[in-house]
Parts: sequence; C-alpha cells; structure tokens
Amino acid sequence: MKKTNIDSPFYRTMGKIGDLLFANLLWLVCCLPIVTAGASTLGLFTVVNKMAAKEDYTVHTDFFKAFKRDFKQSTALWLVLLLAGFAALTGLRTATAQDTPSTGILAAASFLLLGLAVPLPCARLFPAEQRRGASGLPCQGQNLRRR
Repeated sequence: MKKTNIDSPFYRTMGKIGDLLFANLLWLVCCLPIVTAGASTLGLFTVVNKMAAKEDYTVHTDFFKAFKRDFKQSTALWLVLLLAGFAALTGLRTATAQDTPSTGILAAASFLLLGLAVPLPCARLFPAEQRRGASGLPCQGQNLRRR
C-alpha cells in the first residue's frame, strides 16, 4: 500500500481551504455585534492578503492582531458607511410609502445609494485601510505595487 505524502499539492490546497473557512468563520462570529463588522473585515483582509502573498501566517493570531490594532479606525469607517446605508434605506422606505409624483425619483436615488454608493466604498476602503496599517504608513514588508 502506498503511503500518503502530506506535503502533496492536494493536502496543501486542503489546508488553504481550511484556513479560508476558519478565517471566514472568525469574520462571521466577530460581525455578530454589527458595530464590529469593520474591524472584522479588516482582520479578514489581513489574513487573506498574507495568504495571497505566501507569507507566514496564523489565522486566529493575525486576525485578532489586525482586529485590535485598527479597531478605532475601521469601526469609524464602518459606522459612516452604515449610517449612509441607513439613510438610503430610510429614503427608500419613505418613497415607497408615499403616492406622490416625486416618489419615483426619491426611490431611484435611494436604491442607487443602497446599491452602489455603500458597497463600492466598502470594496475599496477596507483593503486600503488594511494596507496602511495602524500608523497610517504602509506596513513593513507589504508590497503595494499594482499587479
């Protein structure tokens, strides 16, 4: 019978998939209090970027280091985006509850804000915040070139 090699590509791939699942589980658990979703997202980006750069990482250690290090900055950013989403949702609910001719314009503007103006900044701001690190300067050893 042939022995299995735990250094084979199959086992390395399964290890990466397990690490991704664990990082996403940490993100989900830490997002339960909705206020900490920004810090959780930043922690997830930190771990995934280290995985992509093939640096040494430990999922839970790196996740919580980034969570604690950038908690204030990422939470403030998240609360601004959450407030914008809440304003858009309130505008959409107000527009659909009224029967006036301007309802369509308000509903379209609110829907556009909910659909684009809140998710798109999230997709760009949190990775940029993760690259800056706690001091506002690029992290040491972090390659910031475009690929």
